[in-house]
Amino acid sequence: MLTIAAYGLAIAGFGGVLVMVISAYSGQIVYEPAAAMMVHLLRTNPLLAEQHCKSKPGTFYDGIGGAIKAAAMTKTSDPAIVAQATKPGYDGNAIGAMVKAKLVAGKAKLALGAVAGGLAMRSAAGVTSILIIILLVLAALGVLWLVLRKNGIERSIIRARAEVLPEVERVFVEGRYPLAG
Repeated sequence: MLTIAAYGLAIAGFGGVLVMVISAYSGQIVYEPAAAMMVHLLRTNPLLAEQHCKSKPGTFYDGIGGAIKAAAMTKTSDPAIVAQATKPGYDGNAIGAMVKAKLVAGKAKLALGAVAGGLAMRSAAGVTSILIIILLVLAALGVLWLVLRKNGIERSIIRARAEVLPEVERVFVEGRYPLAG
């Protein structure tokens, strides 16, 4: 019975890490081309840029979308007012993306602990299980990737604030965004 519990715990933990890695991988973007595309969209079609921000949640796009929404609500082209709206709009939404990445990495660490617990249960019986060790190594690699991804998201959010956010402000200051009213 202890053997079944150990394998069950290890497989469930590995499955948890696998689900986190797959969901994170499907929502991943590479910063340089994504930022260049966003700047291009902001210069050519700001409404499409705003729609595109919804395509990859959990990235710096969340912050850009929040900045566009905040600037649009001001209904002005005054640079000081637009800057006062875009920075908090960006920061508020970008923090959500960082928190989401931290939560995913944290859940994966817990699942890794379940795999390690399965190995500990099996080892307590005096038996070493190669399958659980392999699952542990694979899960650890998955968690490592998620932690590196979390750090990459944090870097891209900081870079986008410096590189893409000024273009959002220019869109509104130059009157390229159609303001109702």
